[in-house]
Amino acid sequence: MLKIHLRKLARNNYNESEGTIMKKMQQRGFTLIELMIVVVIIGVLAAIATPHFRRARDQAREKKCWENTSLMSRTCELYYIEQKTYPAAAALNTDPKYVELFSGARTPRCPLDNAIVYLMLLGTGNDAIPAKIMCPQHGCATDSWGN
Repeated sequence: MLKIHLRKLARNNYNESEGTIMKKMQQRGFTLIELMIVVVIIGVLAAIATPHFRRARDQAREKKCWENTSLMSRTCELYYIEQKTYPAAAALNTDPKYVELFSGARTPRCPLDNAIVYLMLLGTGNDAIPAKIMCPQHGCATDSWGN
């Protein structure tokens, strides 16, 4: 009697474990709901991060523009030392003696829009006042050394 009971118990356990294995084999993938939840979470994280990255990119462009204005102001000072006069404001980007002072003989451009050309501030460019370069979009560094 005990043997029969043990055999039935063993047979039931074997069948139950076999059924569990079959169920596990049928549930190998993710459900549609689980995948949709993951997609929604990724979308929320992207929506949070995108404005931050855009703001960081704009700040980097502005700082690069200020760096360019500072570089061009210092280059105007170098031009003044060599030529005893500042470059003409109208020919700032075309004066060959001024342009050759830059690497590759190209004057820097605004990183926001390559078509934006830097300008010399009004009232500068004579012997009394050092040259000051500005970007029409971002302004300029507070002094010729970029501070």
